[in-house]
Amino acid sequence: MKKLLSLILATIMAISALITVSAKERAKTPNTYVPSNDVYNFSKGTIHSSIWGKLIYNKNKGKEIILDEVYPYNEEIFSYYVRGDKVYYSVLSYDLAPDNSEYYQIRSVDLNGKNKKALYLSSSRMFGMIGGYGSGIIFYEYSKKNILTVKMLKNNKTNTLFKVKGFYDFNIFNGKIYYNNKSFNLKTHKTDKYVAKEIYVTKNYMYYINKNNRLKSLDKKGTRRIVTKNVHKYYGANNGSSVIYSKLDSKKEEVFYKRTGTGKEYKLCTWSDIFNVISKPANTNLNSEYVVSNALFYKNKVYFDLGIADPEEQYGWYSKIVSVATRGGTPKVILEAEKNNYTYMSLYGDKLIYREYSEENLPYDD
Repeated sequence: MKKLLSLILATIMAISALITVSAKERAKTPNTYVPSNDVYNFSKGTIHSSIWGKLIYNKNKGKEIILDEVYPYNEEIFSYYVRGDKVYYSVLSYDLAPDNSEYYQIRSVDLNGKNKKALYLSSSRMFGMIGGYGSGIIFYEYSKKNILTVKMLKNNKTNTLFKVKGFYDFNIFNGKIYYNNKSFNLKTHKTDKYVAKEIYVTKNYMYYINKNNRLKSLDKKGTRRIVTKNVHKYYGANNGSSVIYSKLDSKKEEVFYKRTGTGKEYKLCTWSDIFNVISKPANTNLNSEYVVSNALFYKNKVYFDLGIADPEEQYGWYSKIVSVATRGGTPKVILEAEKNNYTYMSLYGDKLIYREYSEENLPYDD
C-alpha cells in the first residue's frame, strides 16, 4: 500500500513538474504585434494618424491625446502598434534631411504623450515596419540590387534576420514572418515553405488563399481550418473568426458571403443586388469597373465601401457605402459621395465612422 501511495505521489509530482515547465515555456513566448496604417484598435482606445501630421490617441473614456506631431506635407506618420503603455511608429520625412533626400525613423512614445524617443534612423530608399515581437521591432530596408534586408531592433541593437531578393509584402503573425511563400520563425530563425497566393492578418487570425483557391484560417494555437472552397476574393474580417469573402456563381457574377469559424455560410447579397440599389450613370452596366476598397462588420451588419467608374468618362468615379445584414438581405445605401469624391469608413473602438471626402478635403480633418 505504501509503495502504491508512493508511486501515485511520484506520478502527481512528475505531472505537476511538466505542467510548470509547460507554463514557463508559454510565458517565455513573446507576443506578436501587428501594426496598422489606418485605425489601431486596442483595449484602451484607438490610435490613428491624421493628414495634419498628428498621431492621436483616443481613450475609450477620456480626452484625446496628441502623441506626436510632425510637419504636414513634409513628414508622414504611418504604421503603428501598441505594446503595454507605449506606441511604436514610423515616420517618413520627404525633404528635411541635409541632402534633401527621404529618410525614415522608428519612434516610440508613452500613451500619455511623454518620453518620445527616436529609436532608429534609416536613409534607405525603401523601408517598412513589419511589426513587433516582444520588445523587438521588426522592419525591412532596401540594401542594393533589389535586395531587402529584414532586421530586428531590440535593446538599442539592430540584428539582421534574413535577406530576400525582390520586393514582397511581409506579414507578421504569431511569431512568424510570411513572405514569398515562406515563413520565418522569429524564435528558431528557421525558414519553412508556406504556399499562399494572398495573406491577410487580423489580431487573432491569419487568413490566406492557397493555390487551390481555398480560403483558410490559422489561429494563434496553430489550428488551421478551411473557411471555404472556390473563393474569388477576400474582403475583410473582425478580430473574432468572422470573415467576408466572395465566390462566382454559374454566370460568373460575384456573390458575397460571411462565415464565422466552421459555422454556417451565409449569402449576404450579389453584385446585382448592390447594383440595383445604388445611383449610377445612365450608361453604367453590371460589368462596369468597380472596386470594393473596404469591408467590415458593425452591429450585425456588413458594410462595403465601393466605387464605380463611369465607362464614358475618363475620370468619372462614383463612391458609395452600402450595408447588408450579416445573414443576408437587401443592401441599403448608407452614403453616396458626389461625383469624383470618395468615401471612407473605419471602426474607432465601438463606433463606425464614415464620411465623404475629396482630394482637397481628406478624411482625417481633426
